[in-house]
Amino acid sequence: ARRGGIHQGVGQLGRIGEFTWLSVLALAAAGVIHFVVGRSLNYTTVSLLGAPKASVLANASPLMSVGMAVVLFQEELTLAIGVGAFLMVAGPILISQQHAGGAGRRLGSPELRKGMISGLAAALCYGISPLLIKFALRQASLPLAGSLISYVAAFAFLGSSLFHPAVRRELVHSNRSGLMWYAAAGMAVNTAQLFRYVALSLAPVSIVAPLLQVSTLFTLLLSYGMNRRQEVFDRFTVLGCFVVVIGAVILTR
Repeated sequence: ARRGGIHQGVGQLGRIGEFTWLSVLALAAAGVIHFVVGRSLNYTTVSLLGAPKASVLANASPLMSVGMAVVLFQEELTLAIGVGAFLMVAGPILISQQHAGGAGRRLGSPELRKGMISGLAAALCYGISPLLIKFALRQASLPLAGSLISYVAAFAFLGSSLFHPAVRRELVHSNRSGLMWYAAAGMAVNTAQLFRYVALSLAPVSIVAPLLQVSTLFTLLLSYGMNRRQEVFDRFTVLGCFVVVIGAVILTR
C-alpha cells in the first residue's frame, strides 16, 4: 500500500501538464500568499501576542473562505455547516478572553495594535488561499502536483531575498538552536499543507476551511506543555476548546 501511494504521488507529478496556465497561476499565487506573506505575518503576530492569541486571529479566515466559496463556487451553505463554522470561530474567540497577565499585552499598546493588524492580515491571506487551490484542483484533481507548484513559487519568491547581503548575513549569524526550531516548524507545516491540498481536492471549501481550525487545540496543548510560563490558560481556554470540538463534530457528521 505504501509503495502504491508513492507511485501514485510520482504519477501525479508526471501529469502536472494537465493544469491550465490559469490554474498554475492560481496555485503559484496561493503558495506566495499563504506560505510567504501569511506565514510571515503570522510569525510577527506570534512574537507580539503569543501563540494562542495569534491562533485566535488566524481563525477569522474560515469566515472569509466560506463566504467567498458560497459566492464563487456556489457551494451549499447548510444549517450544519453554518452552525459548525460559527462554533469553530466562536471557540477561539472565547479563548482570546483569557485575563491579561503572563504574556498578555496592555490594551492600546503599540505591540498589541501591530499584532492585531498583522494577525488579521494573516487571516485574510489564509482565507484567500483555499479558494485559489480549490479553483485549480477543480480543473485537475492532482493535490500533490498542485502543492509542488505552490511550494516552488513560494521558494522562488523567498529565494530571491537571499541575493540581498543583509539577509544573507542575518541567516549566517542566526542562532543555531533557533534555526533548528524553525526547521522543525517548517517540516510540520509542510506536512500539514500537503494534507490540506488533499482535503480540498475531496471536499468543499466550506467544510475544509472551518475544520482546519481544530489546529487551535494542538497549539494550545503544545503551548501549555512548552510555554506554560509565558502563556495564559484559564476557564475561557477550556470552554473555547470544548466549543471547537463540538463545531468539528457537527461539521463532520
